[in-house]
Amino acid sequence: MGYVQLMEHQFRLRSGFLLCLSLLAFPDTTAAQTTSEVIAETSPNNQASPSAIQTVAAKVQFRTDSPGFGQSVWRANYLRSLTATRITEIGEKGEITNDVVNRGGTQKGLAGTSGVIASENERITDLDAWSLALFTLPQHRERLTLTEMLALSTTKAISAKVVTEEGKRRVRVEFVSPEGVEFKVRLAPEVNYLIDRIETTTTSKVLSQTVKLRSEYAISSFKEVIPTLYFPDLIVSQHYRQGKLVVVQTTNITDIKLNHAIRESAFDLKFPNGTSVTNRINGTVYRSGPNEAPVGPVAPYSPSTQESVQHATPLTTTESSAWSTSRIIIYCSLMMIAIGLTFAIRTRIRQQVS
Repeated sequence: MGYVQLMEHQFRLRSGFLLCLSLLAFPDTTAAQTTSEVIAETSPNNQASPSAIQTVAAKVQFRTDSPGFGQSVWRANYLRSLTATRITEIGEKGEITNDVVNRGGTQKGLAGTSGVIASENERITDLDAWSLALFTLPQHRERLTLTEMLALSTTKAISAKVVTEEGKRRVRVEFVSPEGVEFKVRLAPEVNYLIDRIETTTTSKVLSQTVKLRSEYAISSFKEVIPTLYFPDLIVSQHYRQGKLVVVQTTNITDIKLNHAIRESAFDLKFPNGTSVTNRINGTVYRSGPNEAPVGPVAPYSPSTQESVQHATPLTTTESSAWSTSRIIIYCSLMMIAIGLTFAIRTRIRQQVS
């Protein structure tokens, strides 16, 4: 071996030795992050974008398609400030069919001559653009954000990781809520770590049968309303029972305005004289007078009482009247209970006959 070749050989050996030392001394910085590290990066960014939104004005179109129940469409004008939300549902001829204001922890709803007063955690409209945009988690009564849910001591089985899906960097967070709902949440860093996918799974017992309900929420499109501030404008959710598709919901949010001035009076909703009011908070039913105070007898309220203001009013309907997700799932569950009872009765009769 010549002198030059010998020097080159020694150089390669030294280079390899030094490379090994450097790898031992300086670990690979691209190693997978731990769950706590991913959440520490993701959670503040996810919270920051909605927190930067002071006001929202938009139009919402909400469509449900359900096998056997047909299609229903609702529309609404949506207003939101830091202190209040107003959802005004619009009928086919442009008339107001349902008007709901959430302010100071109390909801007021007015549909025709019927009104309702309820806590902020009760659903009396399906057209809350903020919730539909997944700024709060679905299927949770208190409308918690992802950050708030992960901070609960009763939230279990939390895991988080960074993945590449469809050629894009994504963050996946999985956990089980205090109510036992399994959540799989996906966030998109390029839109300020907003949620773009959620899958929920709930398993419960109906008589002796295990019933599995699964929902998929997907944001198909985000709109950059003002520089660096995004708002979802197309959301599709699919709901399954025992693996069978029950209903598909499609939400289009248009004419979005963010952080513009909204008068506080825009959230004023008063019951006209003579309105039949159901107050779910204190459990009464009465007629509203000129100053919205009860006039005449005040009756106790029962949840079984049929009310006019329950869910969004259908704008157009094919084959069937409007069915919200919760109504359809409850309906299917009741059917399973009825089937189970029928089966149990028949089995007992057969046993007695034999």
